Amino acid sequence: MPRITSELWVDVYLRQCRSSGAFTYLAMRGSSAAGAIYIKIIGAGGATDLYGPAPQSLVPEDAFEGSGRSFELLVKDDAGAAETKLQSQKNFDPDFWLIEVEDNKGHHRLDLIVA
Repeated sequence: MPRITSELWVDVYLRQCRSSGAFTYLAMRGSSAAGAIYIKIIGAGGATDLYGPAPQSLVPEDAFEGSGRSFELLVKDDAGAAETKLQSQKNFDPDFWLIEVEDNKGHHRLDLIVA
């Protein structure tokens, strides 16, 4: 089964977050077909987590039965480290998506891979 485009995945994710009461902001728009997607979750008190694409070597074969994308936690509770990681990504490949989600409970609504 082919993977859905980044643009469609982002649109659906934004709608899911908004429908559950979270505030969302599309901070960067990447390649519509296949741009990498990063998600910054800002919780109560400003706690910031950053999620990014999981390495394909860690993704089980049946992972695409869910949302079609798998993520890993890159930075936990550190806004400065999250910005540093994103700046590094911009220098490496600036064609990525960045979604910022403000959710007091810190819910990410993602399919996570735990390494």
